[in-house]
Amino acid sequence: MSLPVQSAEAWNGMIAALRRSLVVSVTEVEGTGWRHPWNVRPQWDPLRKAWVSTVWPGFVGGLDASVEALVSDVSLETRERLKRGKALPAKQDATVEAWLTEKPLVRLAGWRAIGPDAAATSATSNPDGSISLTYEEVPDFFRNLGVGEPPAIQFTAGILTEQTSMDPESGKRRLLRALDVVLKQDRVGTATQWTTGAGLDGSFAQFDVITTRALDFRVRSYIDLESQWTPPAVASLQDRLAGNWTDDTTDERLIATVYLVSPEGMGPGQEPDGSWGAYVKHRLFWNLTHATNYLRPPGQSENLVLQTGLAGGVGDALNQFILAQVNDANSAAAQFLGREGLAGRFWTV
Repeated sequence: MSLPVQSAEAWNGMIAALRRSLVVSVTEVEGTGWRHPWNVRPQWDPLRKAWVSTVWPGFVGGLDASVEALVSDVSLETRERLKRGKALPAKQDATVEAWLTEKPLVRLAGWRAIGPDAAATSATSNPDGSISLTYEEVPDFFRNLGVGEPPAIQFTAGILTEQTSMDPESGKRRLLRALDVVLKQDRVGTATQWTTGAGLDGSFAQFDVITTRALDFRVRSYIDLESQWTPPAVASLQDRLAGNWTDDTTDERLIATVYLVSPEGMGPGQEPDGSWGAYVKHRLFWNLTHATNYLRPPGQSENLVLQTGLAGGVGDALNQFILAQVNDANSAAAQFLGREGLAGRFWTV
């Protein structure tokens, strides 16, 4: 057997290519372990038989946020602080306020289902009289992991029909659960109210803009778990002028969403256990400052006056009695529209 004749240049080129392809050494670069503020790290706790999480301390106005946790899930530092304040319950299943710097464990509960066994988020009436249900969309990332699509259910003429394709891979689809971690800060809010009178003092109704705050007002910001967080709705001007209205006395910011993905072939409605995989979508990475604006005093409004001198001045009293309604409405509009409502903001630099 004879080998083909190769030039020295071709031989050297082949040897150089092989030498470049050889693995000489491997260097493993590990992370530093640094965690950004509000970093959420879920894990399955086999002793508690529950999903728990730590939240890396984040600060609002120089104070670390707090979270409600079971006495059995807080650190010795939290227990000692509560003992000094004579606020440590005797029962281990009681809840206490722990600071994030004290490294409490937060039990994750109240999961919402997304995908094959999800509940509908809304219903829509169609022109043909049928009703279609809307579901939360499965994120592309989890769809690629094998999470099934929400069911296609439609009500037609009083008959419930489920329109789904016969997917041969349906037995291998995965379930998805989600939970939102929310940062909250209590503040003073604005309220409006009407006070009605008999008109004997020249006033039929009085419109007041006052300030209010929650009975369980907290100085520190705090972490709350919600099945699905919804941003607070902004009230219309008509609602505010109608009276008996109070705005939100809490400012909120979504920190992260925790997702759990089941193994393949799990039946609908199952509760997450240690066999599920956890993923976190973080939405906040910085320490914050919180501030509330200053409520300016209302502007002055001139009352309408009609002087006629009729009937020895009796007509003037009747005129003012009638104009009192106009003046009250004018005062209400000037008082409310001429001043800003209270609002809080999270911000950073």
